[in-house]
Amino acid sequence: LIEDGSALTQPVWAVDVAKTISRIMDDPAKFEGRTVDCFGPSDYTHDELAKFVLDLTEQDRPILNLPKAVYLQWAKLMNYQEYILMNEDIAKLWSEDYIPAMKPEAYAEQADNNDKILTMADLGITATPVEAEAFNYLHRFRKAGHFSRVKGYH
Repeated sequence: LIEDGSALTQPVWAVDVAKTISRIMDDPAKFEGRTVDCFGPSDYTHDELAKFVLDLTEQDRPILNLPKAVYLQWAKLMNYQEYILMNEDIAKLWSEDYIPAMKPEAYAEQADNNDKILTMADLGITATPVEAEAFNYLHRFRKAGHFSRVKGYH
């Protein structure tokens, strides 16, 4: 993690973003020149997310906190790997709070004109909490997947 992992983010499920894009593509002229903010319903620190992932995957690994300068140098080197897991741009994003520009109430209070910043909710899409989908993806990274908990498979 960068520094102490305290930078905030609001993870959004890729399916929710895809639904948003699909709704926009249904009537592109209506959204021309408009901004649509896509974000999840809750904010988390990167430290909280790392612990959440380790808990779901039942892994007992240390979480390494690195100074930002060291992390950025490491990310720059990772950019030269065949399979890029990290790059300098992502590291810079992760080092700062990356959350919506406004609180939900402020989005709702905007005047309804072409300057209004839309959200997924304005397009009828409810943001899915990370907890609702994380297990479906992460359980496969447990030792023996979900079979380690069921007798007769090992």
